[in-house]
Amino acid sequence: MDAWSIWDPFYAIAEIGKNARPLPIDPKATVQNSFFLANRDFAEKHPDVVVAINEEVAKATQWADTHREETARLFTEASGVDYAAQKRSVDRGEFTFSPVTEKVLEGQQAVADRYFKLKLIPNRIDVHDVVWAKAKS
Repeated sequence: MDAWSIWDPFYAIAEIGKNARPLPIDPKATVQNSFFLANRDFAEKHPDVVVAINEEVAKATQWADTHREETARLFTEASGVDYAAQKRSVDRGEFTFSPVTEKVLEGQQAVADRYFKLKLIPNRIDVHDVVWAKAKS
């Protein structure tokens, strides 16, 4: 294989086990976000539950950020992925949890617009339409 695009910990596995080397790419193309999703009806009917879950995820994220070796060990136990790969993945990762910002939405909108232009999605979308109202306030 000449080139491959992948995320951690699989990227770390390839680096450690296969001596993979990263190719230079535009840093703007590598912005990564993870999103927690909820059923819209559930979130609207039970905002207190969604808020409580968000608070607990924020605590867990903070813990993971300050306990990286333990986080890597827990990920290894849960996934079976080698500790060295998990540790490398955890060390280069960011553990943050926050509401979706306008900057993040702008980035997501740019991706959505590009997908529409490339005909990967059939209709133009506005990413603001899918952000939970409570998160917007």
